[in-house]
Amino acid sequence: MDMSPLRITAHGLLLRDWTSRDLAVLQELFDDPDIAYRTPLESPFDQAAAQRYLHSAHQARRGHERIHLAITTDGQQAMGEVLLNLNTGSIGYIVGAAHRGQGLAARALRTMTEYAIPRV
Repeated sequence: MDMSPLRITAHGLLLRDWTSRDLAVLQELFDDPDIAYRTPLESPFDQAAAQRYLHSAHQARRGHERIHLAITTDGQQAMGEVLLNLNTGSIGYIVGAAHRGQGLAARALRTMTEYAIPRV
């Protein structure tokens, strides 16, 4: 798998790799009671948890296990995450509370599905 930065554009979204510049937004998005209830993520999701998550996401991509991408409309401001499990072919998502109701999840899932079909 190519390890260059991954960017997928479709359906009004730009899905991109998480970077160290995203640590604060990762913390903001994932430190949410709804996210804690529905996912296996650490709670509270503090700065250290964000760093561990980012490291784990990068390792998973290098290991050809999972692809974790920030959901953006502009390539900058992350509003959630979509991930592809390359072993199972499953796709998951998280959308931050402030960004729900905009169709981000549906569009991100559609975009990742279109990306994944020839790869899994």
